[in-house]
Amino acid sequence: MFAAWTIGVWAVRAVQIATAGHDAAFVAVHTALAVVSTVLAVWAVQDVRRGLDRGSSPRSLSSSR
Repeated sequence: MFAAWTIGVWAVRAVQIATAGHDAAFVAVHTALAVVSTVLAVWAVQDVRRGLDRGSSPRSLSSSR
């Protein structure tokens, strides 16, 4: 749920930031933040799904590492 929210917020904000007339450096930094946040969100979801496919519950995933 948090991953979907993160991706959605950055999708909207990235467009708003890019079209608001900010300096190029500001846009570049926030675009990088959006990309990193999105990649981490997708990675987290995939990691949880892999754990669930192995028969683990989300709680046991965090304690097994």
